Amino acid sequence: MQILAGIYFNGPVAAANGQIDTDVLTFQNAVKTFGVDRYVGLTVGNENSDSPENIMNKVGQVRDILRGAGINTPVSTVHTWVAILNNNLFCNGDFVAANAHAYYDYNTPADQTGNWLIHNVVPMLRNTCPNKQIMITESGWPSAGNVNGAAIPSLENEASSLLNLNCACRDDRSVTVFAFEYDNSLWKGTDVERSFGLFDNDIPKLEYNGDILAHC
Repeated sequence: MQILAGIYFNGPVAAANGQIDTDVLTFQNAVKTFGVDRYVGLTVGNENSDSPENIMNKVGQVRDILRGAGINTPVSTVHTWVAILNNNLFCNGDFVAANAHAYYDYNTPADQTGNWLIHNVVPMLRNTCPNKQIMITESGWPSAGNVNGAAIPSLENEASSLLNLNCACRDDRSVTVFAFEYDNSLWKGTDVERSFGLFDNDIPKLEYNGDILAHC
């Protein structure tokens, strides 16, 4: 198994500097334990609210620390695909890491999730950040919550969404896509945000071989 590791923090970079630097040391120790080949990348922040300048400056500092320690793991940050399109400073990491959920696009139904992502979102990211590796770090569908135009949360639509996502990824194998997410996040504030999990309290919500990994 290969891992995209992440350093998560809330609030401005300046207030989290100590935590981030501690987590960089934790990552260095993990590389020593499990080997550099285990990690496809390291992200610093996920949809963080600080300025692009501050976030990317910290990404550069983390990269310099790792390079000084002889670790060449690619380093970037994660943001929404719209935020990246709106500010190409987010292109300055070693790769582009974008969260892109078709549910939040008013016009996209569940069974078009992958087509929307691969044939709409990815080309726009490539146009904004040419010659950069693209990673889609979150893409999924909620099984509960409010209807958003053509986007209807349900367990059936979550399965349909992930099947279409899996199938559409065949069209561009250069893009790494991470299905979101392993387990329902019951600590979050709305039914939609709580219900993206493939599992609910470690109990499977979907059948992999019958739903998500069915023949395309």
